[in-house]
Amino acid sequence: MIKLIRNISPFNNRTDMPAAMLVIKKLLAFILCFAAGTLLGNAVVIGAMIVGGKKFLQGETFTESTMELLGLYAMAGMIAASVLYWKIIEKRNLSEMGVTGRIGGLFVGALIGTVLLFVCVAAIMLTGSISFEGLSQDINTSMLLLMLGGYIIQSTAEEFLCRGLVLCSLKDRVPMPVAIAASTFVNAKKEIVLKQLENKHEIDMLQAKTYCELTTKAVDSAIDAVNAAVENAKQTNDFTQVIELLQMSNDLTNTRCQFLLEYMDRTSQNSELILPESKKPAVYLT
Repeated sequence: MIKLIRNISPFNNRTDMPAAMLVIKKLLAFILCFAAGTLLGNAVVIGAMIVGGKKFLQGETFTESTMELLGLYAMAGMIAASVLYWKIIEKRNLSEMGVTGRIGGLFVGALIGTVLLFVCVAAIMLTGSISFEGLSQDINTSMLLLMLGGYIIQSTAEEFLCRGLVLCSLKDRVPMPVAIAASTFVNAKKEIVLKQLENKHEIDMLQAKTYCELTTKAVDSAIDAVNAAVENAKQTNDFTQVIELLQMSNDLTNTRCQFLLEYMDRTSQNSELILPESKKPAVYLT
């Protein structure tokens, strides 16, 4: 058992083991670099929020587009983690990871990717799912260029992790189809996990907004009841019901506020949440 653990441990560069065991070892190395890169990236994002004067512990963040941009550039942490792993643990040259000085190959790859993108978009347009209505007249060039750089970093990080770390470390030691399958598996699994996290966040936002809408309607109804009770109390001089209804309205408001505080503690993306406000005026007793 100890020998098995030592063999599959991602903290050494042993390769004298069965192919299946070696694949498991490289999958664990992928998880290690992915986690380490995520921590490094999050540290960068948190540092940016601190420098920007944001109280992120209280849920205060930048705008949605800025946070998305920071998230893309934060993936540079995964590039750093995979390179450090390759040099320190694997003890191999970057050229063996697929990093070469042939810059021309990058432009050829970018050109092929651009052509394939236009082909895919054109094919989708033929189905009628999307249509071209012209170019926007309000283009934020700076943000567009920054986003382009961010997506280049994101795709580079995926290449370093999936093709560089997994595929290049396996291709000379296991059959090529196995190496390609392992690389494809980790890439697909990563996309599934990220999509699940994104969907969970969207569901949380929808639930929060729905809850706030319901509590706002309840508060409005309570205020209507209080106003009606006030008019009745002016004639009967009995404010018992008014006090009870005011307490109910106060409890509803406190519940809504407590929910929002708890929600802000659970997420750093609450800037996307547009909360409904009560349209009813406050009640004053004279």
